[in-house]
Order: sequence, then C-alpha cells, then structure tokens
Amino acid sequence: MWGAAKPSGPQEDTRRASAARQAERVERTVGSHTTLIGAPGAGPRGTALQVEGASHVIVRLDGLRLSRRLSRSRR
Repeated sequence: MWGAAKPSGPQEDTRRASAARQAERVERTVGSHTTLIGAPGAGPRGTALQVEGASHVIVRLDGLRLSRRLSRSRR
C-alpha cells in the first residue's frame, strides 16, 4: 500500500529542518499571565501566536483574526 512507510532519507531530513527553521521565525509562544495590547491596525503580521497550555492570557489587538481551531467557548 502506498504511504504505509514513514518518509525518510536526505530529502525528508531537509524538509524537517526547513519546517523547524520556519517555525522559529513565524511562531511565537505566549505564556501564562500575559497581556498583549496593540493600537488600531497593530498586531502580529506573518506570524502565529501559540497560546497552548497557558492561562490568564488577555489579547486586545484591533483586527486580530482568530484561528478556526479556536472554539467560541474558549474565546
């Protein structure tokens, strides 16, 4: 069956390294007890805020778009 084996080899190693470098540049982790405040039109551009496992996070950025993965009950 096609796709049963996990990808491996130099091309896969390069892909993983590239994905890790990209994540370093575009993902920002937000810790617990954090407040992010921005002026109108301000906000993260070309990046993702990771708020997993954090509590008491306040985000007040005009025009911030939430990920579809974030449920309404958690906003």
